[in-house]
Amino acid sequence: MTPQGGVTTPANLYLGATAGGTTSTDDSISGLLETVKIFMWNAQRGTWERMDLKETAPNSGIFRSTTCVLVADARHPGDGNLGSQPEDTIMAFYQDPSNHSDVSIISIKVAAGGAAGVTPPERLVKVEFDKDTYVAGETVTITVTDDAFAGASQITGDGILVLELDGTALETWNTIPAKPDTTNEFEVTYTLPADVSGTLTVTYTQPFTGGKTVSDTAEVIPAELENVTGIDVTPNPFDTEVTFTIIAEPTGAVADKLTVSVYDLLGRKVAEVSGTNTASVSWDGDDLRNGAYIYVAVVEGADKVWTFRGFVYIKR
Repeated sequence: MTPQGGVTTPANLYLGATAGGTTSTDDSISGLLETVKIFMWNAQRGTWERMDLKETAPNSGIFRSTTCVLVADARHPGDGNLGSQPEDTIMAFYQDPSNHSDVSIISIKVAAGGAAGVTPPERLVKVEFDKDTYVAGETVTITVTDDAFAGASQITGDGILVLELDGTALETWNTIPAKPDTTNEFEVTYTLPADVSGTLTVTYTQPFTGGKTVSDTAEVIPAELENVTGIDVTPNPFDTEVTFTIIAEPTGAVADKLTVSVYDLLGRKVAEVSGTNTASVSWDGDDLRNGAYIYVAVVEGADKVWTFRGFVYIKR
């Protein structure tokens, strides 16, 4: 078994690896030939280095390393050291020189730490919207920053990024492409429907065991009303309740105020309903008899007033 034979392209599903060593390159941090029987290997980065051992006493059968290998050096990442980051896994391999099929392996997890008085850098993981407030129909840009995947072309995993509106899922991503000209940022976009409003929540979960989950929120407001071309009456005929909805431009815009008055065929007002900052109002006609009724809808918004008339029918 040799270091190059043991190094493969790190798999995201294995240990949250980022792009590093490959089977076609030699990633020894000192360039030593692959002839040693003891070596250390960073499973995430693909970097490795030999370890020389000496017996602690004649015939003791206990051997200790005579050299040290730097786990990391923030000044020179991966240059003369294993280039490790918190949550990486370092493995040590021993091969019996008298029996090459006899191999022992140990592993250890890299944790944030260091010498006394030294504060290790925090591994950044976050997700952000590009704005705090959106108008319905706008395009949302979502950026994921994750140092664990620095240098990778994308982050992949089932349902790693979820966009919700008031608790209802709008979109889910299994792949987040890298953002151009960055090392640890990944980006997706989503075009909001024209008729929505409420609170957006985006949640990113790192695709490996023990990965962090982070989220961000933003608000969606209706588009500003420009014009109203009519009133949609649904259902018509109706049994007990009917809804009057403005046909707005742009789609999804709401009125400052919507008032609907209902008259019988003799011209007597039998009902009136109204609402503010809304696109619709509903009327319960359960106490009236079957037949035709006249409605007058007055829409206020954008410093304008629109009036529409029509018939609505009760049929039971």
